[in-house]
Amino acid sequence: MQLPHFAYIGYAAINYTLINAGNPSNTPRGVSYYDTFNSGVLTFLPETSLYTPLPGYVTDTGPIPTNLSTTSVRLVDGGDYFKFLAPSTLALDSTAAGFSEAGNLVHFRAAGFIRIQDSLSMILQGKGNGSMKFGETDFWEPITVDTGDAALKWLNFRVIISQGRVLVDKGKAYGIELRLWSPVN
Repeated sequence: MQLPHFAYIGYAAINYTLINAGNPSNTPRGVSYYDTFNSGVLTFLPETSLYTPLPGYVTDTGPIPTNLSTTSVRLVDGGDYFKFLAPSTLALDSTAAGFSEAGNLVHFRAAGFIRIQDSLSMILQGKGNGSMKFGETDFWEPITVDTGDAALKWLNFRVIISQGRVLVDKGKAYGIELRLWSPVN
């Protein structure tokens, strides 16, 4: 039996506004933050990317270079409600909508966890000391896609896992980068 591995299927760059940086809401379910997605683009490789090997070296920022064509989705709305579950864990609950290059609606839903380490803790307080790198913390989210777009409909039936990093400017978070993966046999 062959064990599954992850195939690189896309990349996302999303700008957001953290509504309550440094001033979280204390709710009965925990300490919570909220951000809104101002803009962003998700770029997906074709379904054939599931069977395309990765290059030997992968950088710790940005998309992974490939020779495959891509289809982009421009985000028009979205948000992320996240709360502390434990002193070092955030639970994420995100939803976003956008339009494909062909003009079709694409809806994204994600929920996952981020393990908080020192640099992310400072970012959440509005005191970040630079953008994170992929792999600097455990930042993984499963994403579901709902679309009728001909180039992207294969994503409706895939398990998509995003690996994220937070982008920082002048001490404050302004966006996230996501590398998108899907398991294959």
